[in-house]
Amino acid sequence: MTRASRPIPESRRRGPILAAALAAFAAVVLPAAQAAPPAPPSPAEIARDELQAETGLVAAKLEYLGEIYIACGYANQKTHAFVATGLTQAARKPDVEEHDLAVRRVSLAELQQLIRNNVIKDAQTLAAWAFYQARAATHGHCEQP
Repeated sequence: MTRASRPIPESRRRGPILAAALAAFAAVVLPAAQAAPPAPPSPAEIARDELQAETGLVAAKLEYLGEIYIACGYANQKTHAFVATGLTQAARKPDVEEHDLAVRRVSLAELQQLIRNNVIKDAQTLAAWAFYQARAATHGHCEQP
């Protein structure tokens, strides 16, 4: 799963460049256009980065499952759910606030048990699991975490 993309302004900003003239008390203000900001990363790019940062796993393939509004009616923030396959282990690169994040590999049966026992409670994970189950009903399960 990914977190929502951070907002990036779509318009160009203009700012002044100050250039001192050779004359002792003269200054010239020249308008300058800054380069347009880079395009925001795609949800798949964010998912790949988050997967490696948080777990150290690198996915050969990401399959898009769907879009999740985190708090519909309260906020417009959203995330995107993916199935990652072809996983290989690499170094974790956690953010400062993720330094104590525990990573635990579980089977699909164990995941279902954790959900049934109300151990997993966050709405984004539960919504992603619903997307996964709907996909599995037509495409079959993928046992890779």
